Amino acid sequence: MALVRLVKDIIKRRRLLKNNDYSFVVSKDDIKMLVTYGKLYPLYLMPLRFNGEDSEKNKVYVPKAIIELKDRADNMIEDLIKKGQLTGYSCNLDYKGKSMVPSSLTVIGKKDKEEVFSEKINIW
Repeated sequence: MALVRLVKDIIKRRRLLKNNDYSFVVSKDDIKMLVTYGKLYPLYLMPLRFNGEDSEKNKVYVPKAIIELKDRADNMIEDLIKKGQLTGYSCNLDYKGKSMVPSSLTVIGKKDKEEVFSEKINIW
């Protein structure tokens, strides 16, 4: 009976992943499993190039395409900082239910604490 339950759970998780539904990812073990199988990758909230920490509290786990999208937004912000048009940076997360995979993230560029640039990236 336990084996049948396990097989049904695996089938359900595969179906959810095909639909970009990460609602079942509710534990660190779930994240580790998806990292092992190449479905999730670490993403730094505060990029290391902006003096972000290389620590678990500065990471979330997302599909690879999201890392590329966030990197593009970070590049735009970096250019605006170099031009003196921005002075601050933040990254906000939204979640659905109990999932440990964010449903979206918003990259924000600020000038004197006022939001000047914002890009929302939907994850699932």
